[in-house]
Amino acid sequence: MSEKPSFLKKVLLGAAGILLLIIVITIFWTAEPLEMAGPDEYTTLDPEKADQIDWNQITREATGYLQDLLRMRTIRGDEDQVSQYLKKILEKEGIAVRIYKHPQDPSRSSLVAEIIPENLDPELADEGIILTGHSDVVEVNAENWKQPPFSGALVDGKIWGRGAIDMKGHVVMG
Repeated sequence: MSEKPSFLKKVLLGAAGILLLIIVITIFWTAEPLEMAGPDEYTTLDPEKADQIDWNQITREATGYLQDLLRMRTIRGDEDQVSQYLKKILEKEGIAVRIYKHPQDPSRSSLVAEIIPENLDPELADEGIILTGHSDVVEVNAENWKQPPFSGALVDGKIWGRGAIDMKGHVVMG
């Protein structure tokens, strides 16, 4: 005499079937090649000007900025020091900056920088790009680190520090 499948077996078989169906649909739905913009479609940097840029200098500056940010202890707050630091850099480059302080905690702030291109095409006036990031980090156990977590040490081509990947490095790249 054959046993009837239990309720749990029926549920698991049904869930497996639904998962398989989702996988198959996803594969066939995304099988079309994605069209992506090529470099000529989105780059506005003149190739002659690109050759005049000192990329090594830019790399040195970015490395220094990241090391400075990593030395700032922004554990669950105190981001205003980062906002003030970035404000000086951006304003030196002629970029308009606003800092919004948290009403209950002035050590926490958000920085907004706006770059408006000269000769902006009126048709593009409502378009733009937003780059976001954060500079606070979570607590750290320094004993688990090969380098001090707030040193910004450059060792063997790697920069060490709490927040280097999430997210101070991305803030510098932005």
